[in-house]
Amino acid sequence: MVSYTVPDGVTTIADGVFTESSISEIILPDTVEVIGHKAFAGCENLKNLDLPASLRVIEEAAFMGCSAMESVTFGRKLEIIGPFAFDSCTALTEVDLPDSLQVIDKYAFAECWNLATVDMPYSLQKLGERAFYCCYKLTDIIIPQGITTILPYTFYDCTNLTQATFPLSLTRTEPMAFAWCRKLTDVFYEGNQEQWKKVVRCGTSDYNYDQILRVRVHYNAAMPIPPTGTSYASAQTITIDGKAVELQAYALKDKNGYDTNYVKLRDIALLLNGTDAQFNVGWDGAVNIITDAAYTANGSEMHTPFDGDRNYELAFAKTKINGVEIDVTAILLKDDQGGGYTYYKLRDLGQALGFDVSWVQGT
Repeated sequence: MVSYTVPDGVTTIADGVFTESSISEIILPDTVEVIGHKAFAGCENLKNLDLPASLRVIEEAAFMGCSAMESVTFGRKLEIIGPFAFDSCTALTEVDLPDSLQVIDKYAFAECWNLATVDMPYSLQKLGERAFYCCYKLTDIIIPQGITTILPYTFYDCTNLTQATFPLSLTRTEPMAFAWCRKLTDVFYEGNQEQWKKVVRCGTSDYNYDQILRVRVHYNAAMPIPPTGTSYASAQTITIDGKAVELQAYALKDKNGYDTNYVKLRDIALLLNGTDAQFNVGWDGAVNIITDAAYTANGSEMHTPFDGDRNYELAFAKTKINGVEIDVTAILLKDDQGGGYTYYKLRDLGQALGFDVSWVQGT
């Protein structure tokens, strides 16, 4: 094993300094801000990469051809992944990109044949041409808000890609962006059908091999929410079987400033207790909902131990109904002592539990 420790105080790894060396481990100090052009290109023994928190820029072809590289840990200040940066890192299976990232440039992860999972952050502003070209193992992608164009060949020949989620900010998919993605069958799009027609301009011969023309499009699909952020206190008056009740909700705002309200599960359980839609709530590391069961209160209902706006995080605990896991988005708010409170979209709960939720203008 050939290991090298870069001295403290170094801010830039020079262009080509380790190109095609036998190095198998590199230890970088928390002073490094830039990794230069082809700095580690062709280092075929470099297996695991732990990048420092100080790193802001990975320049062109910095790790191109590091064919043994299996994992990369990115620092939380990274802003730019340059052209060809991880091109042909064929052993790489997963990349968890930081929330600071703004640019994935052209060919950045091209021909990473085993790359199966990519989490693109909400901060992303540019997705370069052929960025994920020939990433055969990719199965699912979510394009974040802020991306307006998917350039030619970006996902070319991603032969196992089955579904994609697109934001309303997307105005154009260029011809061949999804060419030869033969298994791509479903697109979830935040906009409507008329908006989609503008995103994909049919009738151009350059589109002939692009699978994007042949997918099922699910319109008005909700985009995944950021993993953390601010939720806004939002008192709501709801009517249950004709009786008005004030409910303390928390709202998340979309890019247009529109609110989506989240309500506390135990509040809804209490309000529906004794009705045909009643359910009980339990916790064993997962949120367990038992239908057709009277609710057992624990004293936390219809009030919160905090006031005003509150930071949230995505609730990663599973939610189960009668032992079966369901796919719903939930947020977790914590009190000052660290106690957690799980909030859901009221409409999601209605769909999952079989009660009607409707909106009356002016209420």
